[in-house]
Formats: sequence, structure tokens, C-alpha cells
Amino acid sequence: MSSALRLITPTFKAAAKQPWAVRLSSTSSHSNGSHMPFSYANKRAFTIKYLSFVGLGFAIPWVAIGLHWYRPGGILNP
Repeated sequence: MSSALRLITPTFKAAAKQPWAVRLSSTSSHSNGSHMPFSYANKRAFTIKYLSFVGLGFAIPWVAIGLHWYRPGGILNP
């Protein structure tokens, strides 16, 4: 066993024996979803809002490219 592993192993064993470490990880104040910055109780409204947000973010660069290509003096409109 290497010297670094001998130094680390007792620390892991001591941490594994502490019952409070397990209790802290198993109980959470956010178990009901209150930590989310939005409400998704109405799944249809959430789906529409999510798809429009993501779709708009995806479409903006394509619209910008189209405007540059088709403007007077652009690539596709010399």
C-alpha cells in the first residue's frame, strides 16, 4: 500500500462511521421541489413555456443568419 493511501484510508473509515453524515444526506429541505425557480404544477403550461423558451433561443441565430444572407448586398442577394 502506498504512503498516500495509508494516510487517506483512516479518514475515509472515520467518515463512514459518523451517522450524522448519512442523516444529512438523506433528509433534505428541498424534497417537495420548492427550490425550483418556476412552477411546473400545470404540465401543459410548463411544456408550452419551456418549448417556446428553448425554441426562441434556438431560432435567434438562424434568423440573424437569414437576415444577413437575404439583405441587399448579402450572400444570396448580390
